Amino acid sequence: RAIKNITDAVKVRAMDFELPDEWMEEPDLFLFKPYDQKKGLIEELRQPVTVEMVIQEINRYAD
Repeated sequence: RAIKNITDAVKVRAMDFELPDEWMEEPDLFLFKPYDQKKGLIEELRQPVTVEMVIQEINRYAD
């Protein structure tokens, strides 16, 4: 259970970003694109998972 909680926390931190308002205001920029292009745009916004991030979450969980 602890590993799952730590993994979930790391994933949430990596995906902690706001979608640009322009994407919703101009559907051609995101909404009407094919799945793989949308996935690529989102991947550009997410933070990479780092060793430091994992260690921080392990320490946070241990407290």
